Amino acid sequence: MNDSAKSVLCEEKIEKNLSDERLENAVSSTEFEVAAQRFRQLAKEEGIETAAGLWICRPLKQWIKNLNKTQSLQNASPHLDRNSLLHLAVGMNNSLHIRDCLLVSAVSDCDFDSLMKIASRPHFEETVKLVEGCLRKAFHDSSAHPDKRKCERASEMFKQIIRSIPEQYSAQPYAVLSYLMWWIGEPEQKNRYWKQALARDRNCTLALIVAEAIVNKIEPAWNCEQ
Repeated sequence: MNDSAKSVLCEEKIEKNLSDERLENAVSSTEFEVAAQRFRQLAKEEGIETAAGLWICRPLKQWIKNLNKTQSLQNASPHLDRNSLLHLAVGMNNSLHIRDCLLVSAVSDCDFDSLMKIASRPHFEETVKLVEGCLRKAFHDSSAHPDKRKCERASEMFKQIIRSIPEQYSAQPYAVLSYLMWWIGEPEQKNRYWKQALARDRNCTLALIVAEAIVNKIEPAWNCEQ
């Protein structure tokens, strides 16, 4: 079996794992759109940045609590309640700063207040430096190593979101998954998720960045030292 065929089989397996294992209380397209309209109305009334902060404040607390648990995935898989995963999924689809907030939460030691600033005050100088610094370290700082436990717990929550929302809204969660797999150096998984993201949104910037890194065999700086 050639590499191309193996790649197709891997993609089919991952698609089955995530898309075919829909949760019983999965969010319908109508429910998702109603929530998205509520977010857009809030953004119209309060401004997109304030709206983003109000929208994810409670679910972000649950997200961080799950990230910081020390149990292994086998003993305690992280779980988002339905309201939280809906808010996070809608938020990611309507504000890339919310997506970046969740990504940074998995690849850094940022606290709740700093993560909220990424979502709700993304243009502040300190926030811009924080986000750019996290990404720059991944490519240029060999001393910056991933917290694999935290990344795996974040990945499980992104997978829960993907299993719970209509497929057409899953590009951003897939894109973040692809970045996390690249960051922790998972050889069998890092090629999978960016393709799923681009299949749903061919203009998904984060997925394109990961795809470019992988196609050009660019590894995280820490992995180049192995």
